[in-house]
Amino acid sequence: MRPHSKIAGFILRLALFYGLLAAPWPGLREVYSSVYGATANAVFGSFGPHGYVRFWPSSGGREQMDTEIFIGNKQTRASRIAQHSARLTGYLPTAEILALILATPIPWSRRWKALLCGLLLTQGLIALRVIIVLLYGFSGDHPCALYAPGPFWGEVLAKAHKIGVVGVNFTFVAPILIYIPVTFRRSDFQRWAALGDERKRKSKQPER
Repeated sequence: MRPHSKIAGFILRLALFYGLLAAPWPGLREVYSSVYGATANAVFGSFGPHGYVRFWPSSGGREQMDTEIFIGNKQTRASRIAQHSARLTGYLPTAEILALILATPIPWSRRWKALLCGLLLTQGLIALRVIIVLLYGFSGDHPCALYAPGPFWGEVLAKAHKIGVVGVNFTFVAPILIYIPVTFRRSDFQRWAALGDERKRKSKQPER
């Protein structure tokens, strides 16, 4: 099979798998938000000695914001509610890593390992994004704040929140950065480089 045909086949399979995984979201919205929230509550319910957090599915608001985060400060007894998207933060990156690996034409013995590693790393990425959300929510100059990070670290945290959580591009780019190392081996890249060199040599040979 020609390289162009393999690439076209991969793109078609990727679109199919991603479409099948992403399309049912309206029906899965409440279920996934509940599971997402329950997991986040178990892991992040107590945020430091004085902070507490509760996640639950959103009953209204914008369609994208399917989850509400209740943030409280035990010392000041202040609390606030932040809108959050479990779909962008967790569901779509998980769907993308699954679709990418399932669409890749590699042996199933390697594909299962790639799926396991890819899913584990993606869940770690989701947890990191939630940590950034909570650090951002608990920092600053407001009654719920637990931290005063200062100008430099405050700017770092604000950029991390903007790029890593709010930014839609990161939702789709990050799974690709996980997909490449868990799916491919060095021998794959060496083989592709050798094929590329071979095609170049053939293209430079004079026609007889």
